[in-house]
Amino acid sequence: MKKTATVLEIINSETAKIQLHKFNKYKQLSPDEKQTHSDSIFEAYNPIRAKEGEVVEVNIKKKLSAAELTFTYILPVLAFIGGMFLTGVYFADAELKPVVAMVVALASVGASLMVGSIYKTKTPSIYIFTIVKRIEPVETQ
Repeated sequence: MKKTATVLEIINSETAKIQLHKFNKYKQLSPDEKQTHSDSIFEAYNPIRAKEGEVVEVNIKKKLSAAELTFTYILPVLAFIGGMFLTGVYFADAELKPVVAMVVALASVGASLMVGSIYKTKTPSIYIFTIVKRIEPVETQ
């Protein structure tokens, strides 16, 4: 996802502190706006060496952890396969076997999706911010 931001300060040669803009409107921020929107201030990788005060385009990527991958994608598939297999092995009635197997498999998927959603709400997502280009250079006097 691409957003616009203002470079607030340079931390070191490869990192800058940025403030993301709402609705991709890029404008110079007043000191009051910088203080009131502190929840949109992040550290970003700065490969283009943007300077303080410049308006830049920022690429935002979500970092997928191994646990999130497991709970979101792998666990529901394993629950479905496990539900089908266990019902097929332990349920003896031949007429109802496919129906019961499907119901148990779908219930297993539902339970695993609930576990995944609980994990997602308890664990914060990690985002990587990278400055990709200058939109508006800083004004020099």
